[in-house]
Amino acid sequence: METLKRKKSIYSYKMNIVYRKEEKRRSLLSGAASDRRTVSNLIKNINRIITEYKVSEVLDIPCGDFCWIQGVNLKEIKYTGMDVCGYIIDKNRESHSSKMRSFLCGDIVSDPLPKNDLVICKDSFEVMSDEDIMLSIANIKKSGSKFLLITNKPFCLFNDPCCNFSFSNIRDINILKSPFSLPSPIESFCYADNSGTWVDYCYMNLYRLAEVN
Repeated sequence: METLKRKKSIYSYKMNIVYRKEEKRRSLLSGAASDRRTVSNLIKNINRIITEYKVSEVLDIPCGDFCWIQGVNLKEIKYTGMDVCGYIIDKNRESHSSKMRSFLCGDIVSDPLPKNDLVICKDSFEVMSDEDIMLSIANIKKSGSKFLLITNKPFCLFNDPCCNFSFSNIRDINILKSPFSLPSPIESFCYADNSGTWVDYCYMNLYRLAEVN
């Protein structure tokens, strides 16, 4: 089984601890936002994006426990799931690997990423420092992939620099605001339709990576 060799980032250490804690607390290792019912609108829009933008290869990073994305029609898609947590990747390989589906252990911050039509990066940056976020964006762009679909919190008016180095902190990130200042996306949509819960504040932004500087 292929495992990428890497110098671990702070993000990598942090997420391995988070996953271990979640395993003891709940059945969904990746948290409540990995429940397909919570991200119904996201699933619907990814299916549309795959068709509309003629996507045939998807990199899902971090893939977590491969729960919510099973709602996406991946039958004709070459799917690669990547995560920093080796034992979750091992579980995914045992349960979900197929001819069109593979899983890699790798760090979005520092490891080389495979080239794909679409990179999905859901609920990752909220646990990173500003530096690791910018390194991750640069790393995704370096892969030569075409499109990036990434979590954003548009109602976050500014990115709190005080939260940068807190090991336990999870913060809202608006990738359009400083210090990231990504351009306006091709499109943006909410995780779910008027759920009346916190997911109404979670959006996914779609970018052409060639237009991200």
